[in-house]
Amino acid sequence: MLTCVALGLIERRTCKKVEGRETSNNIAPQKKYFVGGLVFGVTAAVLWELGQQEYLPYVMLLPWVLSLFLRIFLSETTLGFVLAMMYTFGAVLPIVFSVVIQTIGFLIYRVFYRGGKRLLAKLA
Repeated sequence: MLTCVALGLIERRTCKKVEGRETSNNIAPQKKYFVGGLVFGVTAAVLWELGQQEYLPYVMLLPWVLSLFLRIFLSETTLGFVLAMMYTFGAVLPIVFSVVIQTIGFLIYRVFYRGGKRLLAKLA
């Protein structure tokens, strides 16, 4: 169900109506965010499986640092993260982790990145 919802959101965001026909934007940004979520999820799952839980809190802080510059709250990031962690944690726990991590990431992105751009625009 998550895959269906995520792909629907991605398609709705990337397809535009131009004179009665649909045109698709470049899919490369979606691939980058999906691969980023996949790498993050695999890293967290491997650390858990290998018994290296002491490093896991530092890995979990990485998305919030990246959210100063990137939009980590996109649905393709969620999909990659959940698919990567599904073997280790099942399906529900990664979705809950993703919602928490990405909600805070969304707030960080909106406050610091967007707010910083507006502040620089006013100062310039």
